[in-house]
Amino acid sequence: PSEFSLLIVGSEDTRNFDFKIPNNSAIFRVNDFVEDSKVPEFFSLCDAVCLPYRKSYTHGTSGVIVQSVLAEKPLIVPNIVPFNEIIEKYRFGVTFEAENIASLKNAILKKDWLNIETENFVKYKNTISTWGQIADDLLK
Repeated sequence: PSEFSLLIVGSEDTRNFDFKIPNNSAIFRVNDFVEDSKVPEFFSLCDAVCLPYRKSYTHGTSGVIVQSVLAEKPLIVPNIVPFNEIIEKYRFGVTFEAENIASLKNAILKKDWLNIETENFVKYKNTISTWGQIADDLLK
């Protein structure tokens, strides 16, 4: 729909499946490795972060989830472990059926991710160790 724009960020060299990005003025592509210093800039441009991981990513990890929470950006993630468990526990996003385009489209268009409470992000942030805490633990 016209009220949406799509920003795709990340190097195509690291993708694990083929896809084509249609020519569309509402789709923006950054096909490059993103330096840490640029990450906040990209998060500031979006209303939500969608991570369309495939079923093969079950039991995987995602640094982008942590970055999204730190930026207080709602998540749209597949209903696979551990992503569905994190969303269910902290309620800072929505899930869709992995590898199901209609389910992903519905999750985006329903816009249930629009009204996430700030406290949901804070609860998760309180579970994350800072680099200082990690360093202190290593020095003990």
